[in-house]
Amino acid sequence: MSSSNTTNDLASAVSNVTQKTIMFTRYWCMTMFILGLIGHSLNVCIFTRPALRLNPCARYFMASAIAGYGVIFGVLPVRLLQFGYSRSLFLSSVTMCKMLTFLFSWARILPCWFIGLASIDRFLCSSPSMRLRGWSSIRVFKYLITLAILFTGLTQMPIL
Repeated sequence: MSSSNTTNDLASAVSNVTQKTIMFTRYWCMTMFILGLIGHSLNVCIFTRPALRLNPCARYFMASAIAGYGVIFGVLPVRLLQFGYSRSLFLSSVTMCKMLTFLFSWARILPCWFIGLASIDRFLCSSPSMRLRGWSSIRVFKYLITLAILFTGLTQMPIL
């Protein structure tokens, strides 16, 4: 077997894998967009019910759904353009690259923090201690959501 045939076969295999990866990325992003939109919309519909409006845990999940919209409408389309169609917004300038990386990292982390806060709220709400149950309130929710947004933003600052 000649060396040029091996090189052509290798180049063909690499091209084939690259093409399949691009197609997978396109379908995966579209699927994630559709499922994410449906899932977050259902969460918003459920957690805005009158019976759940005064429940701090439901509010944490609502905040997670809203932050999830940021991922679905912000991060996912840009990643689809970048990896599915070779159109990158990150190449225009270093500042743009750093800002987008910062915002996307921040947007992806926030829903996880809100679900973690909901778990802590469930623990506090079900505690036998009256003092701990007092920490499960709408007032504490507003404070912790603001604190979580600021804290995650600060943890992502080294990206800038």
